[in-house]
Amino acid sequence: MNLTQLTTNGTDLRALAAELAVPVVDGLQHQGDVSVVPAYMVTNYVKPRQQVPMAGVPVLRGESNGNTHLLLASGDVLFDECRSYDSHISRITLGCLLVGTESVAYLSHPEHGDSGIGPGRYVLRRKREWIHEQRAVVD
Repeated sequence: MNLTQLTTNGTDLRALAAELAVPVVDGLQHQGDVSVVPAYMVTNYVKPRQQVPMAGVPVLRGESNGNTHLLLASGDVLFDECRSYDSHISRITLGCLLVGTESVAYLSHPEHGDSGIGPGRYVLRRKREWIHEQRAVVD
């Protein structure tokens, strides 16, 4: 069965999507206007100290549609906002993330779906674009 047949039959795609497995990646990944960058690729990683609570942590609130990128945790996951002394890097850095062994962090967004972040150290950043000047991508 393909997607056209499912939608023709009146299938609730939101219910179907809720049954999909969330992929877990331990490398560079992107979700809308948020990038998850392994710490070895950047210079401003600072070990976080705050455990991600059950309710999650809003990483970036949607500017155009109000949808938030929410960081959730399964296991030992730490996240803190971290800033750089470089003002350019500071504007795009959202925070530092440490996902413990045998743990998974999840980045959730109503429009982009969910993505899993495997064990490791990461910096979460806003995406940038160049249109006559460098600016953050608006999601």
